[in-house]
Formats: sequence, C-alpha cells, structure tokens
Amino acid sequence: MLWRAGTVLLEDDERLAFMRITNVSMGPDGRVYAIDFGNQHIVVLGRDGAFERHIGRRGRGPGEFEGPVSMAWDHRSRLWVTDAWNRRYTVLDTTGAVIKTVPRRITSMLGWSQSLRMDSAGFIIDQMAGRTGDGRYAVQFLRVDSTGADVDTLPPLMAEASSAASLTPVQLARARQALDAARHFQPHWLYGLAPDGTLWIMQSNRLRLTNITLEGDTLRLIESSHRQPRREDAELRRIRDELRVAGIALSAYELGPQIAQSVNVLADGHIAVQIESRPGEPGRLFDIFEPSGRYLGELDLGFAANPEVPWASRGDTLVIVEKGESDVNLVVKLVLRRG
Repeated sequence: MLWRAGTVLLEDDERLAFMRITNVSMGPDGRVYAIDFGNQHIVVLGRDGAFERHIGRRGRGPGEFEGPVSMAWDHRSRLWVTDAWNRRYTVLDTTGAVIKTVPRRITSMLGWSQSLRMDSAGFIIDQMAGRTGDGRYAVQFLRVDSTGADVDTLPPLMAEASSAASLTPVQLARARQALDAARHFQPHWLYGLAPDGTLWIMQSNRLRLTNITLEGDTLRLIESSHRQPRREDAELRRIRDELRVAGIALSAYELGPQIAQSVNVLADGHIAVQIESRPGEPGRLFDIFEPSGRYLGELDLGFAANPEVPWASRGDTLVIVEKGESDVNLVVKLVLRRG
C-alpha cells in the first residue's frame, strides 16, 4: 500500500472527511481525484495522498454540482464529470478550471456510482437505467459526442424483474425488514467496463463471466467451479420464514447464498471479482483472471473494498475506495505485485 486518505476523527484534517465517494480516477498529472457526492465536490489528492484542493461545490452555476456521479479523462487531458441533477457534463482542466459544460439528457440514475468512459474514437460511453419491452429494469448504454448529441442509444442489457412491484401495501409493511435483508440473497447483475469498450458481466450467485459488446453480442466466456456458494445459513432461513408469514410467495424470489459483489476490469484488461465474505458486508478477497480468461489466483487487499465504487487503475497502480467502520469512505492507493 502506498497511502490511505480520509478521516473519521474530528481532530484530523476535515477536508478529507468524505461523506459518500461515487468515483475515483487517476489524472494525467499523477494526482488522484475522488468525487464526494455527499459534499458535492471533487477532492484532489497529491502523489503522496495529501489533500491539495477541492473542485466545485453545491449549486447550479459554472463549476458547481448537483449530483456528480462519475468522471473520465479524454484524450486531451480534460476531465469530464457527469453532473446528474444539473443534466450536464462539466469539462475541467487539471487545475479544476471549467472549460465548458455540455448538455446531458440522461435523467434516470443507475445508483450512486457508475462508470464513465471515453472510447478510442473520442466518444463518451455513458449509462442510465433503462426498461425492456416487458417492463423489466435494465442497464442501458449510450455513446455521446463532445457536444452532448447522441451517437448511439444501445439496447437494454442485464435486465432484472422487480418482484416487489407485485406486493400489496400490507405485505410490504409486514415484511419490510425481511425484504430489505433479502436483497443480500438475491442474484443480481455485476459488470465492469473494459478498456476496449466491452463489458464483463456475471450474476452474483455464479462465477461465470461473460465478455459482451455494448450491443449485447457475446465475445468470450469464463466459467470456474473453484468457488461455490456457501451453504444456507440461519439468517436466510429466517428471512424465508418471515416472508411466508407475510403471505409472500417465495416462488417470486430466487433467494440463496451469493458468491460475488463486484467486477472490476483493470487498465491492462485483467479482471478482479470481489468475493463475498458475509451477506451485505464488503469483502477484501478478489479472484483475478487474465483477459484471456485464465484464473491467476486470489488477491487479499487487507481491507474491505466498497463494491459500489469502480476501481481506477494505471499500469500496476490501483486506487480503491475502502469501506471502513461506520461505512466511512477512505481512498487507498496501492501497487499490485504480480507473482
């Protein structure tokens, strides 16, 4: 580990008191940039992890943010920041000065954190929450040019049904806690954007990685049996019992032990799959695969990585968000030693 930045103590540097980090990036100047959604600004850290400056603040004016969720550097060393609720991209130079703003038509957020990419042609690869023809929730990618105009709106991918939508208000009230806990036992899609503009996707309950294009065409497949879901535990049995008492048909819920929590694709194409340690708790162990699909072994970070925040990487250097005690976010920079 090279350094860890952040604080949970009031007597420490309050400028490093992150509320909710949604994205991290390594700039062309060697600095680390972290979007702090909770404080509506970007924190810039030096090569040694020391605080250097904040970029932006809450607001609707130039250089201000209302919902920054992701960022990416273009081929001209400009930082593009998605400003979700202001419905725009803010383009910055390495000093944090605003170069321009570009309209962003996306209104439906996938969550607090997502990836943004620049492809080899200089187009923005962005993403939003989409819907399939039968109403299922899905991820949908877009290619956007430097003026904000759509180049391609790609088909919805990785669709999932919402079983809670069919429940009555009485059922929801009776089983609210059980339904919340059940989220940790429901299979869901995990995905990471690769440097070549493709996706690696998998279901959380099966170690089966598929490399697809943004249009949904399958390129490669990795399937490994070296990890299997753990045996069902008492918590899962309790959740099922509570759902039955509330009159909820268990056939609507595919509940069971899970394997993985996130998929990260490194700059050189290697894939890191985060392995679940306990339901709902972020893991510190990752399975590493070559771009060709060969399993290389385990990586133990020594700390719990926040599965909601994609890694930033350059060469063998990684920037990862740690989910510390009381869900406090910390930024960790480390060098990956290859055996």
